[in-house]
Amino acid sequence: MFNRVYSYSHASYWRVFAIFRHKGPAYGARYNDSIIPTARNAVNLTKAQALCRSLPGATEDVKWEATLVYSVGNKMFAATSTEKNATHLSLKVDDDLFLGLTGRAGIIPAPYLARAKWIRIENIQTMSDTELTELIQRAHAIILNKLTKKLQREILGGK
Repeated sequence: MFNRVYSYSHASYWRVFAIFRHKGPAYGARYNDSIIPTARNAVNLTKAQALCRSLPGATEDVKWEATLVYSVGNKMFAATSTEKNATHLSLKVDDDLFLGLTGRAGIIPAPYLARAKWIRIENIQTMSDTELTELIQRAHAIILNKLTKKLQREILGGK
């Protein structure tokens, strides 16, 4: 009477629905499509972008046609989308923090950059401003420390 494919997918839907209903949307969710960008998201992302621009030696450019990249010494430390209502931010993190951060809801290994220990914060509203500021500053410091000593002196003003 029922098509086998239909009954299987229908049963799977209800099984997944039951898991989400009892354990919450963060359980097993990799991408949360229910996040609706708001003006508050844009303000927070604007603050994060301003912080990235203000760091010593930081440059901003568009790569891959739709990715706004922040670099120091031509090495990336942060990236986001050029879209007007973007809510995500990708950052370089320390190796020891990578697993801990990706275990949190809303933070995943960054696509194509996870092997280099990059994270993607799906919605930056899920983090406090101080924590986000510390992560951005640490990402900048990680990349700055990988540069040559001569280039570091030039960026930091001969210190």
